[in-house]
Amino acid sequence: MSILNSFAAEVGSGVSANTIFYVKAYPKGGVSLKYFKIIVSLLIVFAYGYSLIKNDFSYAPISSLSLSFLLIIIGVEEIQRKSNWGYLFFVVSALVIVVSIFSF
Repeated sequence: MSILNSFAAEVGSGVSANTIFYVKAYPKGGVSLKYFKIIVSLLIVFAYGYSLIKNDFSYAPISSLSLSFLLIIIGVEEIQRKSNWGYLFFVVSALVIVVSIFSF
């Protein structure tokens, strides 16, 4: 809990220790979403690259699920920019989640 308190003190008075995602402290989408988007993108590239190189497509549902998480992150960023395209990203990510669940 002390890590959250130090984070709250560093960001400002608008953050409590119980806040999980505080994006407004960072301008333009937030640093935390930016790093999370990079990590998920790298996971997708490595998973699909492994599948293509080894011709083993058993990890395709996991890659699709990671892709849906990336679409959710992009949707959140678009909604924060006051764009209506963010809702489309949520619909597409829900479709990808359904397809990846039925692929397992």
